Amino acid sequence: MVNLPPSFPRKSSVILDKAMYRLRMFHSYTAFEYDVVTWDPRGTGTTIPAVCFATAAERQLALDRIPYITESNFESSARTAFGVAGSVAQACEAALKDTGDLLGSAYVARDMVEIVDSLGEDGLLRYYGASYGTALGMIFAAMFPEKVESMVLDGVLNPHEYVAGFLLDTDPDSSNRDYQQLASTDAVFAGFLSACLSRPTECPLVARSTSIRNLQQQFSEGLEYLQSNPFSYGPSPSAFITASSLEQTIIQGLYAPAGWPALAANIDAIISRNATAYAALIAATPTPPPPPFNDMSQQESIPSIRCSDVTLRATDVSQVLPIAQTLLRQSPQLGSYVLFAQPLLCSQWPFVAKERYTGAFDVQTRKPILFVGNVFDPITSLDAARNASATFHGSRLLVHEGYGHTSEMQLSKCTIDAVGEYFVSGKLPAEGTVCRPDVPIFATTEELVASQRELLRPSS
Repeated sequence: MVNLPPSFPRKSSVILDKAMYRLRMFHSYTAFEYDVVTWDPRGTGTTIPAVCFATAAERQLALDRIPYITESNFESSARTAFGVAGSVAQACEAALKDTGDLLGSAYVARDMVEIVDSLGEDGLLRYYGASYGTALGMIFAAMFPEKVESMVLDGVLNPHEYVAGFLLDTDPDSSNRDYQQLASTDAVFAGFLSACLSRPTECPLVARSTSIRNLQQQFSEGLEYLQSNPFSYGPSPSAFITASSLEQTIIQGLYAPAGWPALAANIDAIISRNATAYAALIAATPTPPPPPFNDMSQQESIPSIRCSDVTLRATDVSQVLPIAQTLLRQSPQLGSYVLFAQPLLCSQWPFVAKERYTGAFDVQTRKPILFVGNVFDPITSLDAARNASATFHGSRLLVHEGYGHTSEMQLSKCTIDAVGEYFVSGKLPAEGTVCRPDVPIFATTEELVASQRELLRPSS
């Protein structure tokens, strides 16, 4: 039996169509060798949902105040963002007063032990974790190394950065800070533009320029314009886009190369400052049916878990400005929202999980962990995967030379076979293995469907 958690803490793993795609993918890896168990970790879906605002409109009103932080406006915008983060933290303190300190990854790791034990098998964990699921997997492995039978972690967060990387300058360990989450973000955006220019029939940006640097400059100018001139779209006058919300949209769009043609159209509308064109694109985007439970936690679940896990707390913005500035230097074009959501918000988070893992990660697990690091991942860099693999004794790193957040986003038969072999026989890929994708970048829908159908066909 394999545990398959949600890839992001804001997603329900029980109901989402995304979970069904991942289930099909996993069965392709293992030729239906395993049954799969999934669940909603605390703070997500139906399990102690973290809801800080009464309505989506109320939440959006708060988030629309987030400024777009750049190197040129850094201190003033970071101070404003710190104030907005404080108001969000206060809303969560009031809404989660009875449950806020019951959320956190150490608790979820203990829940996983209960799940494994309740299955009545051998009491060992077989686990496939992506994105936040990698942080959860590493915390489990550090707490219960003797229970790890097989563990694949894809789209890897640096465990040191996740738990204690945001350290104040006054902290005695501040010289050991790890900042790797945004190490490749802007480079991935440049890669997106390069891929776009290579497929002119699918890329409206070609008409603007054939220079990556020039397109980057036009995009930055579009964001700066939105900073002062957010524009409304759609039938509701309250539906408008800000520089910060657009930045979030772009980063999330970079997660999945399958959606890059649509992302290019969105960027083209922003560069042209054409609210009508942007509204038409939004209207053409299919709206999924509402979930059968309160899905308001889609935003608050992230800080409710991440901020409860980390050690950073501050009483004044000046304490966290050096951390924010270091992160922004890694990703000056697309790092702004991460500054808000992590150091600026977490430093003011009102809850500390009653149990929080603060120990070491240099442990020897019962069986070695297989890490999968994507070379062009916008939010979990290959550097972070290398760091994690170097930390856990006996583990192995498979390098996936693709775009998107996790290897799932640009599939490779080489990666699928290596992961499947590991789960079925326990064999690790050879050291230094590099897998290249078999799904074309900036592909048409027909190309994507054909390649994925072939790659996700079980071998037996």
